[in-house]
Amino acid sequence: MRKKISLSLTVVGLSLLIASCKKEHARSTVDEQLLSKVSLWLDAQKVPTKPNKAASIELLKNNLDFAKSWAEDSDGGEQILIVPANENYKELRKIDLKTIANLVLIFDKNGKIRRGNLVLYTAKDKNLTTVPKNTFYDIYNTAEPAASGEFKFLGVDGRWLYQLNYDNKTLKSIGLIQAKSQVGGRLGDVSVAACIDWYLITTFYDENGNVIYTTSDYVGRTCSGCDDGMNEGFCPNNEGGGSTETDYEYAKAVSKTWKVADDPDNPTSNRKIWSTDRIRYKLVATEPEGGHFTTPENWSHPCDFCGYTDSWDPQYMFSQATPQIQKVDVHGNLFYDARVQTVSNNISYTMASMPH
Repeated sequence: MRKKISLSLTVVGLSLLIASCKKEHARSTVDEQLLSKVSLWLDAQKVPTKPNKAASIELLKNNLDFAKSWAEDSDGGEQILIVPANENYKELRKIDLKTIANLVLIFDKNGKIRRGNLVLYTAKDKNLTTVPKNTFYDIYNTAEPAASGEFKFLGVDGRWLYQLNYDNKTLKSIGLIQAKSQVGGRLGDVSVAACIDWYLITTFYDENGNVIYTTSDYVGRTCSGCDDGMNEGFCPNNEGGGSTETDYEYAKAVSKTWKVADDPDNPTSNRKIWSTDRIRYKLVATEPEGGHFTTPENWSHPCDFCGYTDSWDPQYMFSQATPQIQKVDVHGNLFYDARVQTVSNNISYTMASMPH
């Protein structure tokens, strides 16, 4: 069920007053309490030992257009606040002016900001000037945003984290910035700065969500104390050249087909009762096994051997033993060749077995 755009942040005790409602999304002004909350959260992301990154956060904070911000409901009682960055920010950060830049904040059910990213959207439709409504709800919950193109997720300090490419409501690829090699230490009696080489690891998917292939592209190097303004886009907040941690959160879906039952008259034949399920899950870097399952659905349940006078009427039940285990139970009556028999079967999916 598609979530509708929210016009109030009641869960966080904040009010949004509707200023206008255009075709793309509802626009709103925001009260001082929300402005203060966002400002304090951005200040808290600054690291004293990283002055260039702190300056990047300050630049973003001073160039947010709250008058054009809007909110979207999210699952679990959370809400997503989208605040556009203005043209001045893009010019100063040397971002293509056709790129749509937004600060995207996730508020938990208690009203606390638990995550924030600068998201750069390069639209497939070059006529778009804003992100279509419900896009971020879909990115975080359904994996089926209507907006096609590339979404590059950065930290609020400008650090490149990951990017998602969608086309026709399908996730086509995910790119993660990862450390692949580390150099430095000592070369004889000479101390050499510790450095990390960073790569964009991109995984491409077919229309069913399964992995096709992966590519690796070198994007840069960071060394001890990196905060020189040139390579800060790869620098974590810890000391040294960097670290191998990744940070991401997005929804993914994959179609899985499995055998429910054999042909009663010829069990060894290729004619079966099948089930195709759309398994949805959220990939989160900090969670066990990299994420958790969300809301699945059954797409089809064909009976290969059933004739015109036969019928197969199944019922499905989805359950989770843990957030990382999705179980599908199917049962129903098979009316076949003037006989009636009960069919029952199940399958379990684990997060570790899902395409990442």
